[in-house]
Amino acid sequence: MAHPASYRTASFIRAGERLGVRTVVASNSRLGLSPTGRPGVEIDFSDPQSAVERVRQFHARDPISAVLGVEDASLEIAASVAQVLSLKSNKPQAIQDARLKHQCRKILATAGLLSPTYRVLEPEAMISSEWLGECKFPCVVKPVSLSGSRGVIRADHVNELSAAIVRVQRILKRENPHLDRSILIEKFIEGHEYAVEGVLRSGEFQCLAIFDKPDPLDGPYFEETIYLTPPDIRNDLETDILKTVVIACRAIGLTHGPIHA
Repeated sequence: MAHPASYRTASFIRAGERLGVRTVVASNSRLGLSPTGRPGVEIDFSDPQSAVERVRQFHARDPISAVLGVEDASLEIAASVAQVLSLKSNKPQAIQDARLKHQCRKILATAGLLSPTYRVLEPEAMISSEWLGECKFPCVVKPVSLSGSRGVIRADHVNELSAAIVRVQRILKRENPHLDRSILIEKFIEGHEYAVEGVLRSGEFQCLAIFDKPDPLDGPYFEETIYLTPPDIRNDLETDILKTVVIACRAIGLTHGPIHA
């Protein structure tokens, strides 16, 4: 299940072909179906119930053995389809909790994991000078529903924070109107950053790689640049990183599929 703007669809199809797996693309436009050169399932991402029903009808004619969401916009619907078809998948609520930053922050803090202090600006909330003045600096502004560091901006004082919020609101207006438009403002944390790629199988986590991000991530923007693996880190730090990922997955309720942390 892929958004028509996805650049990953063709890669997934080629990977399936190398493994001898027949793939069928479900997307919300014919453009999104085009990488296969074969008929697919046209669905409406803005109407999850009808999307699930369209795929269920296809499954009745041509049985599906697995469902994979390619982009953020398709993850929850893919999980709902898998649930209806009794296929292995994460629960839709777990997907939502992992995807929406403010919900994830709350869950991880409850699980006892170290988390930055944060505040949430609701979509229709008015920004007062008092509200801005209560924020601690430096801080980072993040749209809760976007990925890939889009709209992530550091602010060192009130004027920068106000400008960052306005900018993120403009970014969100250009996105899918059904996205959660809440904005997370959290404390900026200094230090080295690592990324983890892995796979969950029936709740068991298998690490594929730990990446070092060697570029200083001090802002004001946090574009994805260089990832290096294997990282030059101590064994005890690697163990702590992987242990934290496992605790986080269990707290959120993730049990199956790829993990990026």
